Amino acid sequence: MKEDRIDTLVRTMTELQTTPGATTAPVGYLEISGLQKSFGEGPAVLADINLTLARGDFLAVIGPSGCGKSTLLKIIAGLIKASAGSIVFTHSGARADTPSALRRAFVFQDANLLPWATIADNVALPLRLAGYAQAERLARAAAMLELVKLAPASQLYPRELSGGMRMRASLARALATQPELMLLDEPFGALDEMTRDELNEDLLELRERQRWTAVFVTHSVTEAVFLANKVLVLSANPGRMHALLDIDLPYPRTAEMRLMPEFLRLVAMVTASLHSVRVKLS
Repeated sequence: MKEDRIDTLVRTMTELQTTPGATTAPVGYLEISGLQKSFGEGPAVLADINLTLARGDFLAVIGPSGCGKSTLLKIIAGLIKASAGSIVFTHSGARADTPSALRRAFVFQDANLLPWATIADNVALPLRLAGYAQAERLARAAAMLELVKLAPASQLYPRELSGGMRMRASLARALATQPELMLLDEPFGALDEMTRDELNEDLLELRERQRWTAVFVTHSVTEAVFLANKVLVLSANPGRMHALLDIDLPYPRTAEMRLMPEFLRLVAMVTASLHSVRVKLS
């Protein structure tokens, strides 16, 4: 089982890898039209998803369990195919219907670090798969570990790190590919609230420095409101767009913002929207 998971990780990172000498053209926007997904002959998991993201948007996706949040994220990543509809990526004035047109990185719910490799080697893994020379990939890994405040742990192994530190390493590994689009599937869901809040703040600081577009799946309304400028609320059976809510809070966002009346009002608004979905399901 462990070997299967590692094989899956390596295949996924090979698909998401950057290419030496790749262009640095930024994402323009992401258009999703009439998206639907079913698995085999089963019922629809997603239906009628229509969404447009501008370059630099941070979209949080929330909804009840089983509404297709992770499935939507994997379709955007190109890891699975939609059953119907289209996704169009636009950058540098060109439009493409495949996510391979841009550099993207996927951060999983679990850090998925190779247990026999140091943290530095784990962060450098996608660069090794992409064919970068050892000196360059180690230099970039070191820079990313510095960026996520994990440089002192570079020669440690995953078992020697806390859960929060392992997620920092996972973020560093994703950032090493210099992505234009970050796709994050509940990366902080298993962490305690204090660590989660700290990593939310650090994630926004990283976004401010690197200017990527993000789609972030979460079950936490507070996390969604703190991170995102848009929150997509999905209903279930099948997953449909229940609401797309603007989070009109300025960036950069700080820990103190969580206590502001406007932040609490927005949390209440998103919570009410999510609650209305659950009422319909009951």
